[in-house]
Amino acid sequence: MLWQKIYNHKNERTWEFCLVENSHPWIYGETLKLSAHYLDVQVVEGLNDGDILANIIPNNNGKPIEISQYYSFTFVEPKEIDKNILNGFRGAIIGYPNMQFSVRLNTEPSENSSNSPFICDVIEIKGGQKSPHPAYGAGPFSINFYRFAPNGEVELIKKITDNKCQFTINGEELNGQILSQNPGSLLHPKDIMDFIQKCKSGYSGRPSHKWEEVLGNKKDDSTFSYLSFDIRKQFVFLTYEENLHQESGRIFNKDDEWLDSTDRYLWAIYRFQSSYHLLKFINQIAKIADIIQQDKQDYFGDIEYLQMFKFKGCVSKSEFETATGIHLFESIITTHSRF
Repeated sequence: MLWQKIYNHKNERTWEFCLVENSHPWIYGETLKLSAHYLDVQVVEGLNDGDILANIIPNNNGKPIEISQYYSFTFVEPKEIDKNILNGFRGAIIGYPNMQFSVRLNTEPSENSSNSPFICDVIEIKGGQKSPHPAYGAGPFSINFYRFAPNGEVELIKKITDNKCQFTINGEELNGQILSQNPGSLLHPKDIMDFIQKCKSGYSGRPSHKWEEVLGNKKDDSTFSYLSFDIRKQFVFLTYEENLHQESGRIFNKDDEWLDSTDRYLWAIYRFQSSYHLLKFINQIAKIADIIQQDKQDYFGDIEYLQMFKFKGCVSKSEFETATGIHLFESIITTHSRF
């Protein structure tokens, strides 16, 4: 009874669910934002062709359902989009970067199972077509529920192959570390799927390598003396940058110059739910570091706050993670410039 009260209370809030269509195993199509209180997913068998259909049924307590398209890393204003896209949906439902999902299977609990809700970050629906694609085949039907660990590892926490199941997806506001890429930026929803699949999709006409940049290319337990941090909306960006080598010159018989630079980056992004959680996060790091104001005149964009955690001597990544629970990713990147 207590769960029912909490469940109903959550349904009063509107959440923004991100949907990424999947036309075949390695290509992701249109990306949409669906605003609703919660989503019901109903899996049935098609009457004519026998395909297994996963129908998404948004509930907005009687209010109009808004769907908008994702374009150039932002969602455009909601407009009339064919809602048939939600019937027989294949692809991913993503809460990143603002929320996770609380999923409840709409089944009667048995002695060996429970319909208690569980938390996940991404829900992937794939396969189940009876008529195989001439190049890619049909593949078995499955619904996969993934969860991200702070160190970037992906865990498949549940897999459903039942062709007659139902479940409800509620939003859970995220408070904690989220996936990011070097040197510390948010991921496109399609890059999330590339990262999970460890593939390079061709959604933009060219291979995507961003999934390789999420975990970083340097795994040893290195040290650092500071971390810059800036706050944008509800995100804290932690970064460290160090130039390791730089070489420049002029191209013979031309006016062009070249510059090769090898730099070391550490980064992490923390998403906070409220000012209370933000202050708790900052105070936790401030126990092992001093806070120093930084000049943000050379920075662009919507940075609201830019300071630095200056550590008392050098601290290692493992020491920082033990003290704060935040995992720092690291990469060494060489760039070649011509100007």
